[in-house]
Amino acid sequence: MGESTEGRSDVGTGFDGVRAGRPTERFAHGRNPGRHLTSGVPAGDLFALAAPPAAICGTYLLPESARSALALRYTEPSVLAAYGAHLVHFEVVHLAGNLLGYGLLATTCYLLAVATGLRRFLLVAAAGIALAFPPALSGLNLVVPRDAITYGFSGLNAALFGLLAVLSIEYLRATFCPTIERRDAGAVFFPTVAVAALLVLPPSWVAYAVAAAAATITGGYLLSIRGRGRDVRTLLVEVRDRPGYGDLLLVVAVIAVGYPAVAFTPTATVGVPNVYTHVLGYALGFLTPYLLLSTGLFDD
Repeated sequence: MGESTEGRSDVGTGFDGVRAGRPTERFAHGRNPGRHLTSGVPAGDLFALAAPPAAICGTYLLPESARSALALRYTEPSVLAAYGAHLVHFEVVHLAGNLLGYGLLATTCYLLAVATGLRRFLLVAAAGIALAFPPALSGLNLVVPRDAITYGFSGLNAALFGLLAVLSIEYLRATFCPTIERRDAGAVFFPTVAVAALLVLPPSWVAYAVAAAAATITGGYLLSIRGRGRDVRTLLVEVRDRPGYGDLLLVVAVIAVGYPAVAFTPTATVGVPNVYTHVLGYALGFLTPYLLLSTGLFDD
């Protein structure tokens, strides 16, 4: 939420042989994920992707008094504010930052989902984030009483970041590393938890303990993956030699490193970032889609 007070025809060899029948087989002959956006996106998908920015901009055009009424006040919460606060912005810099973040995260999630045959899953997960997460994040915010207001889309952006973590593992499974399993998603989730603990919590033994525990769990996941025989050097060479596929993976890596440094750092030029909501959004945005995907309802 927010801020307080605020193609290549030869690709079918190598691992593609192992991945026969996987969703990404449709890209094996010249249509890499990045070209999907220029080769025709369904109108319904475009509408779904554009709906949140349209709602955010429409809310920004409201009179300031109307936007103030939508902001979530901890001392006087309302159902309308529980939803509306996530669309409210008062400063152009704040608005632009959240729109830019949404554009980067939503586009990357969409490409990952298309490349792994999980477009339907993405639409269902995104609908859940749009409809269920605003009141959930608002309610969890009220657990920590304070005399302040909160507003902004960044908590929902953090949820998209969690969804991206789930989709990134599916992309690796389908495109580069068939030895990776869905349960290995923790190898993406827990490093961010470690970083968040060090950035969000005050320096203390609790912060260090949480970060150390998350780092240890991450190490366990990585050792497990390595034990299944995947050679890191071979992976890096394949990433380099597969334009489009490798480029998208590099974009995911940059987001994975850069986003936590922005979202989980309690400093800002506009207001005071509600990093508590950012962490909650990320956790819910990862765990809920992961559990949904684990049901097998979206497996072909």
